[in-house]
Parts: sequence; C-alpha cells; structure tokens
Amino acid sequence: MDSFEQWASDGGIQVFSVKIVKTAHAGHGLFAAKDVAANQVLMHIPQEMLITAPRVLYFPYIKPFCDKSDRVVLCLFLAHERFRAESSAWKPYVDSLPSDDFHQHNHLLHNPQWVAGTSLAEAVKAKNASLRREHSELGLNWLTINMWIWADITFWSRVVELGNGELTLAPFFDFANHSLAPNIRWEQSAGLDLVPFGEPITANTELVLSYGAKSNKELLFLHGFSIPHNTEPSTVTLPLARFLDDPQKFAWIGQNTNRMLTLDRNGWNSNAFEMMYLAVLDEDDGLYWKEGYLYLGAQRIDDLNALAQSVKSLDHFQVIELRVVVLLLDAVQHHYQELETVHRTENSMLRDYIELYVQEEKSILERAIQTLEDQQRQLMEHSTVISYLSAVQQEM
Repeated sequence: MDSFEQWASDGGIQVFSVKIVKTAHAGHGLFAAKDVAANQVLMHIPQEMLITAPRVLYFPYIKPFCDKSDRVVLCLFLAHERFRAESSAWKPYVDSLPSDDFHQHNHLLHNPQWVAGTSLAEAVKAKNASLRREHSELGLNWLTINMWIWADITFWSRVVELGNGELTLAPFFDFANHSLAPNIRWEQSAGLDLVPFGEPITANTELVLSYGAKSNKELLFLHGFSIPHNTEPSTVTLPLARFLDDPQKFAWIGQNTNRMLTLDRNGWNSNAFEMMYLAVLDEDDGLYWKEGYLYLGAQRIDDLNALAQSVKSLDHFQVIELRVVVLLLDAVQHHYQELETVHRTENSMLRDYIELYVQEEKSILERAIQTLEDQQRQLMEHSTVISYLSAVQQEM
C-alpha cells in the first residue's frame, strides 16, 4: 500500500484524517487516523484522479471500442493496466487492487459450487456465460477469460455512480466498505470529498459507506459479503421454463415479460400465478389456438391479465388453482431440499456470508411452503375440487 499511497499523494489526492488498514472481514478498509469533527473533510480526490469511460476512451487501445458500454470500457481499462501495461500513470492504483489469484480463491464467479442449490446459482451461471460471450466478442488476443472476469469483479466492487449518473472509479475512496449504518458519505465539488455522515468520528473507527439498498443476494453476488438484519429482502427465483415447455405458450407470453417466478418473504410476484395458469391449462379446460390467437372458451386472450380474469370465471377455477399450488409446492420443496443437502465451502472468508444468505433463502422457502400447504388443504376441501376429483375417479 505504500507505493499506492505515494502515488495518490503525487496525484493530488489529499488525505487529512484517513488511513488504509487491513481488516479481518473485508480485505482492506478506511479508518479514521484521528478524531474527526462532523464538518471536517476527511479526503479530497481531484477531478483528474477520477476514472470515467469518457476519459479513458482517449487511450489508443480503447478507442476501437468507443461504441461499447461504460462498463465494458472501464473493464478494458482495468484489464490492460493490470495485465498488459508495463508502466503507466494508473498502474500503481490498479496494482493495489485484489489480484486474480485472490478472486479465484474467494469469489463466486470462480467457485459457483459454493452456492449450488440456491437461487443465486443461476445468476452466477448466467453471469459467467455473459462474460465469456463478451470476451469472445472483444476478440483481443492478449485478453484471457480470467483477465476479463477479474476486470468485471473489480469494476463492480469499486465503481460508484456519482450525482450525474456517471460510472466512476475513485482511487483511495473505493477502499471504504459497506454498512447499513454508514458514518461517511461523499460530496461532489471540484472532484470528490469524503465527509462524515453528520456526526463526529473517533480515531481508529472504520469509515463505512452505504452502497444503497441492496439485498444480501445482490451484495453476495457483486461484493462477496452479506449482512445480518438486512432490511432489503432477497428473492428466490424459479424460471417459468421449469413449468412451461410448450413453445407456443412460451412465445405468447412475449419477450417483454420477465419469465421468472419471484418469491420473497412477502410472497410471489404479482404475475406469478397468472403465468402458472398458462402452464397448467389445456384443451380440456377450453384453451385453444385459432389463427395464431389464444382463446379460453369463447374469449380471446391477449395478455396475462385477461387470462387471469377469464380463468377466475371458470366453473372449475379452484381446480386450476389447485394445479398451480401443487406444482409450486413441489418446486419449492425440491429447492429447499437442495439447500439442505449441498455441501458448502470451507473458505473462511466467505463461509459465514454464504451461510447467512442460505438461511435467509431457507426462511423464504419455509414461509412459502407453509402458505402453499395451507392453500392446498383449503382447496382440497372446496366443493368444486371434491366434485371434480370424484368425477375423475369414476372415469378411471
């Protein structure tokens, strides 16, 4: 860190009351070097030391990618400075960041087995696939897939979105860790100022920011940690494709609809049951296609809301509802069993964070199982369902 701090000082970063300290829980962090008054500036980072996509686009090796997103541009900058540049104005900063080897031993993207069985596993799989696709599209001979993964991990763990919405890497400032009870914040002036969050800070206190309202699922995915008593709810997601294998039905839902069933501690997302109605309905219920349009009985169905209204008007609506409940209950119970049986990592840095998230996901599933079992029991006692099942039995 000595060479980085000297580089920061030479670049005009003014550090008044801050020191970088290695922590047991989060790599390095910022700490108060002395008592700090509530109105005191802890650090000033001049504009020319803030790294943004428009700024690095002038570099010859990035110019060919001017049509790419700010994230891709900044990731290219990070990868080049870390792995290809022999010397540059930014190399001391980039070299101070956690290494590829560190991430390979401590990050979910390199160790997806650590969250196997959780809802997060699908996000990790999708992210890895996306990064591999991007890496292939860039077509740079010097850039390996591990370099690209390192750059993306580093970007998301460091980037801040300033008041103008511009994605920015802010050297020194980005060593600050996250807390639900932040004691510092930033202000934009001719650059960036780090200031107390309205209260004095005593010497040797860790200086922590709020990264915004993020669930433990998001924090673990992007930053590699989770926090107890997080008020932002995590979600469990189930792909609709697990229940709906009819290509025509799947196409009807459309590209603009999120084809995921989302569950949090308050229940399912608003259109989960509507999508499941489509999954369980068939021609015996009056569902059919005519000239490319979907019909239920005599009514043409143009969207999920119309489908829900039409289903609820069916004489055997409770039977349809029971089919949905049974399918969801089976899927949620299966998901819960996976959480129970998968062996977790022994990695000391992440084990507790992963376990905290797993327990949160289990709590969501337990609540959903209880609710679905109650719904199933009530529906099984409904006269419409009893009559339907009796008629089916007689036909057998």
